[in-house]
Amino acid sequence: MKIKVIFIQDSLANAGTENSLLNILPYFSEKIEYKVVYLYPQHTLLEKYQQAAIPTVFLDLKSKYDFLNGYSKIRKLFKSEKPDLVVSSLLRSNLLSRMVCKSMEIPILGTLVSDSYHKDAIETKSFSTKLKFRFFWSLDKFTASIPEVFIANSAAIAASHKKSLGILPSRTKVIYRGRIVPEKEWSI
Repeated sequence: MKIKVIFIQDSLANAGTENSLLNILPYFSEKIEYKVVYLYPQHTLLEKYQQAAIPTVFLDLKSKYDFLNGYSKIRKLFKSEKPDLVVSSLLRSNLLSRMVCKSMEIPILGTLVSDSYHKDAIETKSFSTKLKFRFFWSLDKFTASIPEVFIANSAAIAASHKKSLGILPSRTKVIYRGRIVPEKEWSI
């Protein structure tokens, strides 16, 4: 019996989370059927995902705050796909998929990939940006109880999110994000 997993993220930008999935999904067991769903029109890595034969679904949300449409599209997709597990990454995908998974009783695993709530990240922002930041931080904190577990890519990021989102230590696991470091020739 295959397990169906949907990985949901904001875009296919050339960034850490997106590259991590591109690097690890081709090595998954044949017992796991997966798809990568992304919300916003940033398709930088799409060709590489296609070359790696990673199935993708683009939901084409029109703006960063197209949450009602996003909720509806994700719910419709999950109804047709019937995933056994959802893995969400990055803020907007986290918020939307948590709410859909809660309403549909689908287990969700969250990821913690950057130190978004470090005090230095807040101090440099303008007043209006701080208000928006605090609003989304509140939503993130309010919905952080929904995922079954969180996977962090470092102990420092896990500790930061435990504190800022109130995540219980027992619900956080650290799996370091390994990267192949290209060989570099050094000349003196």
